[in-house]
Amino acid sequence: MKAKMSNEVKAGKHTSGPWRIMNSHKAGFVNIYTTHDAGIEEAADFICEIGPAARQPGTEAEANARIIAASPSLCAVLVEIVKQFDADPDGRIGVAIVNDARLAITKATGGE
Repeated sequence: MKAKMSNEVKAGKHTSGPWRIMNSHKAGFVNIYTTHDAGIEEAADFICEIGPAARQPGTEAEANARIIAASPSLCAVLVEIVKQFDADPDGRIGVAIVNDARLAITKATGGE
């Protein structure tokens, strides 16, 4: 995503993203990890475990995993939208940030 987090969010209380969903070693569970370490699970930061049944399509657990994994992207886009509005309250929000928002929403909803 093109949106960058403000210093306030970077210094915030959450682990920076992006985050991804990975299978857990427990049946039916998934884990959320950071992706900053080239996708290596052992080197990535563990965020949380969700389950059971988080890998079953259409379940509430699966939807919860998607929204949790998308949280850093959603936050970054919202910060950028507010920054653009604060810079020009009577202007328009840029097309690029709207496209970033659409991508974050798609990640959070699984394309629904």
